[in-house]
Amino acid sequence: MAASEVFGSAKRRTPSATMIMRVWRETGSEQPFRARFVAVHADGHTAEVGVAASPDEALTTVNHWIEEFLSLDPQTGLE
Repeated sequence: MAASEVFGSAKRRTPSATMIMRVWRETGSEQPFRARFVAVHADGHTAEVGVAASPDEALTTVNHWIEEFLSLDPQTGLE
């Protein structure tokens, strides 16, 4: 998915983004940590950003998402 699809459209003057992270434990699993990441657009549309099975994977997903956001043109919100 392109960063512009996740973070907004050219209609926005100042790019902004919201990510929701849900974490839970899966009972009985050797690695019980789970996380799901969803981006929310200004128009209310949501897009799944990723899933993680460890805290390190979760941090990697968040770092990647922030890097993608910072790669957008600050004037247009596009790549």
